[in-house]
Amino acid sequence: MRALSSWTGRAARTGSSEGVNKGTMYDKREMSLMNKLQVFSREFGTTALLCFGLITNSSWPYAFFNMGLPLNNGGPAGMLWMTIVAAIGIFMCDLSLAEMASMSPSSAGPYQWTAELAPASCQKLLSFVVGYYDVLGWQAALAFSAFLIASNIQGLLFLFQPSYVAHSYHITLLMIASALVTIIVNYRSTRILRHASWLMGVLFIALWLYICITLAVMAPHPNTSALVSSIALDFQDPSGWGSSFAVLVGILGPISTFVGGDVSCHMSEETKDASVSVPRAIWRSAALGYTMTILTTLLIIFSLGPDVSAILGSPSGQPYQQMLYNATKREDMTAIMVTFMLMLIFFSQVTTTTASSRQMFTFARDGGLPLHNFLSQVTSSTHIPRNSVFVTFIIVSLLSLIPLGSVIAFNIITSLSSIAIFSSYWISIACRLSNRFSRNRIQQPRWNMGKAGVFVNAFALIFLTLGIIMICFPSAPHPTPASFNWTVVIWGGVTIFALVYYVVYGKRHYVSPRSRITQTGLEDDLAMQQFESEEMRKDGDVRVMADEA
Repeated sequence: MRALSSWTGRAARTGSSEGVNKGTMYDKREMSLMNKLQVFSREFGTTALLCFGLITNSSWPYAFFNMGLPLNNGGPAGMLWMTIVAAIGIFMCDLSLAEMASMSPSSAGPYQWTAELAPASCQKLLSFVVGYYDVLGWQAALAFSAFLIASNIQGLLFLFQPSYVAHSYHITLLMIASALVTIIVNYRSTRILRHASWLMGVLFIALWLYICITLAVMAPHPNTSALVSSIALDFQDPSGWGSSFAVLVGILGPISTFVGGDVSCHMSEETKDASVSVPRAIWRSAALGYTMTILTTLLIIFSLGPDVSAILGSPSGQPYQQMLYNATKREDMTAIMVTFMLMLIFFSQVTTTTASSRQMFTFARDGGLPLHNFLSQVTSSTHIPRNSVFVTFIIVSLLSLIPLGSVIAFNIITSLSSIAIFSSYWISIACRLSNRFSRNRIQQPRWNMGKAGVFVNAFALIFLTLGIIMICFPSAPHPTPASFNWTVVIWGGVTIFALVYYVVYGKRHYVSPRSRITQTGLEDDLAMQQFESEEMRKDGDVRVMADEA
């Protein structure tokens, strides 16, 4: 037990475990087996975490925001079918992540699973790279969320005040302002966030119904035969690819709509009975959110009207806002619907800040980041990693300065989000699939897919491979240097930096999650089994006393 004691001594510097809700017997056992100190209070249950995941992904509002890309590359039919393909593919990824989250319910997420499942010879390096992908991916996603709020506020102003002159510093100030508010919210206790997640989960569904009913009643709709033809056969190529390849390019919109299924994993150490609650929250929020998004896509196609090109060429730069205005013919109703969606995206930014700061904290706790002692501290009064939350705000604020020089440069950097997160999924799921055929394969976790797991993992890897390739393509043919998709260059640069940083720093300071488990050894596992038996015996004694009373 010496290794466990030495590590918990180091971990104690990250915060105090006194006064925290340590969860169930399973939670205590799993944290001990992973050799981690419980510094967060477990406030979330399955339903609260489901609402948290729904809001963070906000898939149906993103279907409106991203509608321009698939309509320009595939038309209405391409938009619908690529949305369905992306929903199925990413749902397979989410199921794979859910099973691994049950195996090791840690806020570390993909890099924890990579460390446990990869071959011993390369697990430390692979988990380090995956950890960097995940940290950078979520930080970039947070910056994009702030940019989305700012640009949509500008679009709304331009739609109703054509004389409004947009300046780049407006975007920067709005981004920093929204990020500042989300940081203030995240400085409060997790209990407040849990209650807010419940409320926003209800609003997420209620506002979806309101907007769907409004469009269904007020928008100009084609007749039934024209609608069926538009959905099934109306493939278009406005961008000028000159081939069916345009439809594949259009999948970039749905991918950015659905990506982020691991968000609930990063709340594992704040969830009761995490090895069951987290996987349930992942697949249920995905199933509900993706179904709502597919129905939303159908409604968008149903409400486009006869002149799609006018919508795509809206002077506001936001096609969905033009579509809403064309449908209602009323500025006030358009403003209300856009405001409702921006409200959901704002709270999505709040929860994304929560998840990204937990990911940063966890990777710092394992020594994977510079200033890891500072970043891995937890405030004892609130049980929140405030230093990681603050650094997250600094990163978003710095990225907010990029639009002052070039919005295109900002889009290039934030495009790192999808490819970095997809890469972390690919490596961890590939390790899981490989481990299924290994002599040292792990036991099935409490929540598992059984024999179907092989098919689900393989399907997820095929889709992720396609997604990573398509993310690197430009959104229009014959790109100029300014419009070229530089994602693959940024991705390659980040990977090279991570490898160099690992050689220079990570080899000596990074503590792989697997090495912790190995150090803990069978002795601790036996101790935890005795603890479990003792807890069950005590629980039985309490029940007997209650019956006698």
